[in-house]
Amino acid sequence: MKPIYNYTYEIPFKPGIKFKYERKNILISYIGYEAPIWRQLPGVIEILRKDKTSRNAVIIVNHKNEEPGACLLSVQFQIDSIDNILYVTSTFRSQCAIFGRPNDEKLLLSLTDEVQRCLGGFEYIKIVVNVANYHRRDDIVNEVNMLINI
Repeated sequence: MKPIYNYTYEIPFKPGIKFKYERKNILISYIGYEAPIWRQLPGVIEILRKDKTSRNAVIIVNHKNEEPGACLLSVQFQIDSIDNILYVTSTFRSQCAIFGRPNDEKLLLSLTDEVQRCLGGFEYIKIVVNVANYHRRDDIVNEVNMLINI
């Protein structure tokens, strides 16, 4: 699959999704940045409690140019207080369609569910994902298939 640059998609909100890091394979790992994400969430919720119109309710994940860097760069939460809509905007530097996206969606749904649970009562929740480089790692898919067939 040729990479898609500047790819955007929406995730339908489903309440009750809980993300828990589980190392099911060697390909996907949130171990390096799961804890920093969840440590920042109470601060984001507090910002929105104090000022529903704040643009500063942001989780910054990948703030260093280290290799390997986290694919998720940031998640911003904004409330349209007039129409009572929670907007969640996430930005990824990279996302694999097969190995990354399913876990990334669970993580974003879980974060959103926690914000919704704490602040509650939104008429609508819109989750948007912006990906700089959306791809499928065919090389890894082939390796996995070979391992399965051994």
